[in-house]
Amino acid sequence: LKPFAGIVNRAALRFREPPRDWPPCAMTSRPRIAPWTWVALLVATWAPRLNGQTTTAPTDVWVSPADYAAAAEAKGAVDAYCLDGGFRGDVDRKSGRDTLVSAVGGTNVIKEALSEAKSQDEVGPLAVKKLNPVALVVGAGGTVLAILLLIWWFLCCWTCCPCCKCCRVCRKPRKTAWKWKAVLIAIGIGIMIGIIVSAAMAFNGYNTAVDGIDNMACTVAQLLNGTLSGQENPSFLGMIPLLKLFSSMEQSLSPTAGFMLGIRAQIDSTAVISESVMVASETFGLLKVALDNMPPEIASNKHKCEFCQVLSPALATSIDVLDNGVGAALAGARKEIDKQLSPEMSSDLQGALRQAAMPLAEVKELIRDTFSFFTDTDKFLQLRGHLAGDGPKTVMWICSIIIIIALALSACMMFDLTWFCLWEERKVSAESLDTKYSKVTHRCACCTWCCGWYFAILAFLVGGLLAVVSNVLSSVCLIMDDMDLPMLEDMGGSFGLDFKQPETQQMGDILDQCVFPANRTANPALLDVITIKENGTKVTMREKIIGKVKDQIDSAFDNIDKSLQSTGGMSVKETPAVQELVSNLSNPLDMMILTDSGHDWQSDPSYSPLFAEPALRDGFISSVRCSDGSPNFGGQTIKGVEQFVAAVAALGTRASVRPDCADLTVCDVSKTPPQVAACGAGNEYVKLKQKILDLGTFRCDVFTNPTDDFSDCDPLSLTGTYDAASKKTVYSSTCVYPDGKVKRKQKNCNLNEFVTYVSQFATRINNTLGRVDKVVEETGPGISVGLKKLVTQYLLDPMNVIVNGVTCGFIGATYRKMVDGLCYQSVVGFTNISRSYNACGALALFLIVLMYGVWRRTIDNVNSRMEVKPENDGVVIP
Repeated sequence: LKPFAGIVNRAALRFREPPRDWPPCAMTSRPRIAPWTWVALLVATWAPRLNGQTTTAPTDVWVSPADYAAAAEAKGAVDAYCLDGGFRGDVDRKSGRDTLVSAVGGTNVIKEALSEAKSQDEVGPLAVKKLNPVALVVGAGGTVLAILLLIWWFLCCWTCCPCCKCCRVCRKPRKTAWKWKAVLIAIGIGIMIGIIVSAAMAFNGYNTAVDGIDNMACTVAQLLNGTLSGQENPSFLGMIPLLKLFSSMEQSLSPTAGFMLGIRAQIDSTAVISESVMVASETFGLLKVALDNMPPEIASNKHKCEFCQVLSPALATSIDVLDNGVGAALAGARKEIDKQLSPEMSSDLQGALRQAAMPLAEVKELIRDTFSFFTDTDKFLQLRGHLAGDGPKTVMWICSIIIIIALALSACMMFDLTWFCLWEERKVSAESLDTKYSKVTHRCACCTWCCGWYFAILAFLVGGLLAVVSNVLSSVCLIMDDMDLPMLEDMGGSFGLDFKQPETQQMGDILDQCVFPANRTANPALLDVITIKENGTKVTMREKIIGKVKDQIDSAFDNIDKSLQSTGGMSVKETPAVQELVSNLSNPLDMMILTDSGHDWQSDPSYSPLFAEPALRDGFISSVRCSDGSPNFGGQTIKGVEQFVAAVAALGTRASVRPDCADLTVCDVSKTPPQVAACGAGNEYVKLKQKILDLGTFRCDVFTNPTDDFSDCDPLSLTGTYDAASKKTVYSSTCVYPDGKVKRKQKNCNLNEFVTYVSQFATRINNTLGRVDKVVEETGPGISVGLKKLVTQYLLDPMNVIVNGVTCGFIGATYRKMVDGLCYQSVVGFTNISRSYNACGALALFLIVLMYGVWRRTIDNVNSRMEVKPENDGVVIP
């Protein structure tokens, strides 16, 4: 266990978390590691994150020449090991697990030691402490029996020596009845059948072990080949292509890279789009400010701006058209790309790519170095040659020789028993009563039980040693088969890790979702598993790279397509909403500032007398404009102030003292009292008009001229001239400062100026929206085609590949296959071989007892006959 822990520790020291600005350097090689330790090594991948250790990246890319060499070897290994194209043999996990549990023989000492150890140094002593001597003796029972048989042999072997006749107690001639001979034959047949069954079990275990080794080699080769070069099902791009992609993206985000220089050039050359949309939007803003900030005196003088109520919805719709138009979409895409690929954001994205690539590169190297032995086909096939294949087949011959000896002994036993039953004794002559005993029987029996003794020692010794090895391997296999995050947390101390700490949660998540997933059919994306800290908050790499970069840029370009589809290619200036707004602006605003019909005029004593006069009553609802007029909507005529003033003047004398038509009347007192009262009420009504006409607080805002930062700049003067050299229209009086913005300048004005100001918005809107349409036509392809092509080629497409290609489900699936091959085939196969050898040894004990009995019976008969003949005095038959 200590070398195992040392391997894990050395692997852990290889893994570091880089700072955001670490420089690259070359990767180094690592020692090769036993195949069943790779899970522990993957656990150790993230260990140094707890200690704040750092490492460096390769010089230009994340892929070293060793990776290409390993990928080529892995491809060759797949071709060499996976000839059948699938998993060889069957795996009965239930039966195999029962075999592994039985081989462990009770408590899994290795598991308990790993769970209770607080450090790597404690694992070995704990394992030794937890060993049960009785269980150890039982587990290695074959070896113990082999030693006891060897000792017993030296105590009993003397009986077969001719010079030790005295050691043969109870010597006397014996007759054997046929029924007992039949029993002996039956016992012999049973022993022979048992040996044949054990032989079949041994060869079946051998074939299973060979299949397991081949499956493990094929699986490991597929794992390494899939990890480095990629695979289709489940889909995985491959670490080499993936890390090259990461490196390419990281390098393309460098400020001096061609991609970034091209982006900056496109951003600069298309700035006019953002500028034109901004100016148009700000122009709409000027109109909105004017309408939203009508003087409150209008309402206090019992009037309301009907024009504002008509114009505001059309203005809001036009603003929405601009905001959702192609120009705004192009400007939005440009702004988003400018934001995402700004020096600060691109540097941050480079750091995120490095952080995402670093653990992938380390896992790649770990798996490469761990399993490179198996992909070295020359070495592995040479080693496998000792098991099967074209090599010396050492293991197969050892297995075969032991089984052949067992079968030979059983054949000798059956031959001797048959001879014993049929030809062991015969009459010397028909007339003689003397019986002659065959010497073949006792000699064959002696040879059989002596060789059987040697065979039993060999069978028990080999079977016992295999049982000890199977016990250890079965313990490891049960850990590998049951491994999950809670078990890893229990065993964390033996690896020098505390998986329950917050800083190790990411490592636990990776192992839990990729290597030991509860759902074994899942194929999780590594970008959803790997997390980083951003402003103290944990975010996944998908959120960082995809959610905050790719999705934002994709959305910006999608808006361009949506705008094109919604407008059908129509320019913003020509849209119905804008045309309606421009049309409404042709109506004089003062014609639409009308008497508030919601006021109860007839109950108001100041104005109720005027309703007695039909002329005043008919012209009461009027605008603040002198003349009558008809707006281009509504289909009605709106009376002006002049007609009402004239009706009031009919009741007296008009005092023409104002520049406008809102004159008061000197009432004729000679008129009837109702007429005089109507004249006075009419004057009060005209005074309301005068107060509105005299207002000087209307908003007529403009922009500040960027040339002197003081004078007015009005889009009314915006003009464009086509430049044949650049094939673009150059505009003057744009009012845009060098920082790409405009400054609003607040100006107050009187009603006449305000009416003119508002009516001129038709020209302002046509100028600014016409510029937007022209710029979209001339410069739009620079964003929708040129900029999109650059970003798609160097950023979006690689990100799509990363999203779809960085999955880790194949690791868990391959791990299960490796466990099946290593544990449920190889270890189970060797366990069955061990049991078959122990069974052969046990059957050999029965054979020894049986043959020893036959030998003693026949040798005593032969010696007894020889001893009664004088001519044979002193002769002992061996």
